[in-house]
Amino acid sequence: MEFALITYCIGFAVSWFTGAAPAELPETPLNAVEQAEVRELQHDLQADSEDVEGWIRLGQIHFIHNQLEEADSALENARTLDPDDSQALAWWGSNQTKRGGAAVPWFWGIRKIIMVDEGVDALNQAIAKNSNDPVARLVRINTLLALEDRFSDFDLIFEDERYFQGLLDRDPEALPSGLLAQVNLALAQAYIWKVENAEYHAFQKYQKSAQYYLDQAALLDSNLEHPVAIQRTRLSSLSEK
Repeated sequence: MEFALITYCIGFAVSWFTGAAPAELPETPLNAVEQAEVRELQHDLQADSEDVEGWIRLGQIHFIHNQLEEADSALENARTLDPDDSQALAWWGSNQTKRGGAAVPWFWGIRKIIMVDEGVDALNQAIAKNSNDPVARLVRINTLLALEDRFSDFDLIFEDERYFQGLLDRDPEALPSGLLAQVNLALAQAYIWKVENAEYHAFQKYQKSAQYYLDQAALLDSNLEHPVAIQRTRLSSLSEK
């Protein structure tokens, strides 16, 4: 699958609530380019309903616009067609955690917990099936960031960090700059979360790592200027405490 698909990750690196109350996840409209792409994908999938990549792409578009049931339908088709496709699993898992976050409370939130657990399990299965898939790794990082250590092991993000570090040690040109910029932005947010929750002795270490990753994201992709600026402000406010 083309690395261009990961541009959809930008849209969901924000927290959604996974407690007893439903999250506020309003649907947002597709722009003209996305509408045209959806029409083209739907036409192509009518002609070839076994196109796994086509279903994933369609699911991604719906995912970032919080059209969660449409995303689920497309991504469920993808993972049914190829249960071993790591990206189908990863995107379905991330969408399932969103659906859990948005679910109306029922039986003290058990339905929500089950859906989020299913999503996190699918993300971990995706990595287990293909540990060298950078897209699946980034989807997992961003999803765990959103969950903020609820119903999941936040430190799996740092397992993914070690994967990316090893990959780039072996080949500094292994990832396109746009994808690498998003990895850096996501890891910066992980370390900012650690700063927020750190004991005093670890504060500066996490702060330094967050600043490093923000600098790298800004250097690699000017399109990330706004989200980088938001995270710099967030980090600065923590540093002043």
